[in-house]
Amino acid sequence: MTLIELNRKQTTFRNKVLKVKKTINSFPPTDSTKGCIALKSKLDNIKSIITELDILQNDYCALLDKVNLKDSMDTLNDLKRRLKKPRQLESIEDEPRNLNSQAKFCEEHFVNNHRRGESGQYFAQMAFLKEPSCLGESKQMAIRRLNSLWRKLDANPNLKVTEHLRRKFFELT
Repeated sequence: MTLIELNRKQTTFRNKVLKVKKTINSFPPTDSTKGCIALKSKLDNIKSIITELDILQNDYCALLDKVNLKDSMDTLNDLKRRLKKPRQLESIEDEPRNLNSQAKFCEEHFVNNHRRGESGQYFAQMAFLKEPSCLGESKQMAIRRLNSLWRKLDANPNLKVTEHLRRKFFELT
């Protein structure tokens, strides 16, 4: 039985004892036969709870004999020591690797363009596999589309009011 299970059992038994105490305290001090019978049954319950608590105590003692606290402390100290060490990059240059040209480019780019944050995270710049010039005239096309959108917005009176309110809002903030 684990320590958690034993703690749960102990809590359950404590609750039972509290219920029995409340029941006993709720009896008025009279000599009615009915009250005596109920009181005797509650006393029997208390005896069984005490027996279960004795068993529980024996289980606790047996559990403490099984646990080696020195080994647990050594393990805990070892874990703390390992967590305090800064993480280090492992190099795997011993293994020969067959990389294609893209994989080599990506690895070289990472090695040359990464940094490590205070929290241990890595930050790397994105690499372009193709030159940005391959995008062609996309900037001019985007400007034309933006201008077209502005013309459509100017033609719609409802959107003009919305734009006016938006500008007022940004002026206030």
